Amino acid sequence: MLRFDNICKSYRAGKQTVAVLKGVTGQLAMAEMVALCGPSGSGKSTLLQILGALDLRYQGEIQFSGQAFPRTVHKATLLRRQQLGFVFQRFNLVPVLTAEENVMLPLQLRGWPLNKQQQAARDMLAQVGLAPQLRQKPAELSGGQQQRVAIARAMVSRPALVIADEPTASLDTGSATQIISLLRELCHQHRSAVLVATHDPRMAASCDRIIQLQDGCIAAENAA
Repeated sequence: MLRFDNICKSYRAGKQTVAVLKGVTGQLAMAEMVALCGPSGSGKSTLLQILGALDLRYQGEIQFSGQAFPRTVHKATLLRRQQLGFVFQRFNLVPVLTAEENVMLPLQLRGWPLNKQQQAARDMLAQVGLAPQLRQKPAELSGGQQQRVAIARAMVSRPALVIADEPTASLDTGSATQIISLLRELCHQHRSAVLVATHDPRMAASCDRIIQLQDGCIAAENAA
């Protein structure tokens, strides 16, 4: 579903060129959950930004559903809107919107009719166990509940690929365990590929595969 070949990324620091990614190659299949692990500075966040079509300044080739990855801002925006979902460490919910309205946002961008937006959002919130909280705003929810809203928002449009950046880092142990199970369940149920950068060994162990990055290179790749 997603193939990336020889991905390289560098930036200028004064008079020096710093290589962040050094020829990273890999793939993700539909309904596969892959952990991206490695120490801080290994290139995890940079690779997520590239595969999430947020950073277009890289070298290498990416194939997504048999098509070349976009290299212009307009086409990258369309890809993110139509095919990708994102889950962030800090949830990134809109504070003035209810849980339902936050989950509706991707569908609004796609131009869905209002009644279909509302029904899809309510169905998705029920699936993540938050039907009673659909009218509540983020400040009225616990951290674990906010992350479940964020996952519902990422999954509501049935994206082909979900990018998750440290989704359990801000959560207590109980909430983190629930989020790990929920992500895995939705990945397989919705047939979405999920790439999750994590330092959490429980999250990594729940994935189908683990890719270890070190110093901008793949140091190891193995089944969880």
